[in-house]
Amino acid sequence: MSEVPPSSLTCPAGHTFPYEQLTTREGLAVCPVCDRMPWAAAPGTKPWSRTLLTSPLLVLVAALVMFFVETIGGVAIGTTYQNDHVGGAGWLIAGSAVALLGIVLLGLGVARLIVALRSDSWSRPMLSVPLLVTAGGAALLVVGDLLNLGLNIAFVNASQPGASWQLVAQVFDVLFFTGIAGALTLVGLLARRPDPVAA
Repeated sequence: MSEVPPSSLTCPAGHTFPYEQLTTREGLAVCPVCDRMPWAAAPGTKPWSRTLLTSPLLVLVAALVMFFVETIGGVAIGTTYQNDHVGGAGWLIAGSAVALLGIVLLGLGVARLIVALRSDSWSRPMLSVPLLVTAGGAALLVVGDLLNLGLNIAFVNASQPGASWQLVAQVFDVLFFTGIAGALTLVGLLARRPDPVAA
């Protein structure tokens, strides 16, 4: 702001006013005329909305598609091992097949979450069933990884190089998906709870 006579100020918008009427708004000095005007929103910022949450969920759907393709690769590897009479190949085929079902359930649950978040009649309990479906999908991934342990144990028994590391990695995969399934189950059950009533 520039001072015109000693007792008056002129704001950048051209309003001249007595110095005594200078006010502050959000830490900035403003003139009384500008103070009554609404401030424009910062450019490029979108207001938060529930539907914005669907964008990261769509990225998750794409990731699940890639995971599905990878798991089909596991079935193909298991079939190749089976044809070559590699011990434990049946465990890999069974584990990958169960994991495929788990990924399908995960995809369905995430898709239902997207639909619920985009719904005009949205409510928090609507998220419960999709979250529990995704938890079921993660639980099937746990079962699939447990079945895959059979192949890793067969490799350890056959003294294959790196078999112990593969077994340890598989155990941590089981723990990882167990944690995800548990967290999704808990969130799905919490979503069913009513809001607390204010005393």
